[in-house]
Amino acid sequence: MLFLLLCLLTPVLQSCRQSEEKKELAEQEIKRKQERYMSALRLGTLLNARELDHALRYLDTLHRLYPNDSQFCFCEGWAYEMQ
Repeated sequence: MLFLLLCLLTPVLQSCRQSEEKKELAEQEIKRKQERYMSALRLGTLLNARELDHALRYLDTLHRLYPNDSQFCFCEGWAYEMQ
């Protein structure tokens, strides 16, 4: 009887552990998106103030952090066009 109970509880315990891991991954993803949003907000502030030299230097940093983000490539082109 005890063996049967243990066999039934094992999948339940594993699913609880997996859901905790999924929750941690979701929290990390939310944090990463918030950091990216704050970076874009700062870049937008620099571009709106026409501080293009500072914006281009900041874009170099953003390209290292987010190499595949097309919005930052667009902003870089826009900054060079405005210069």
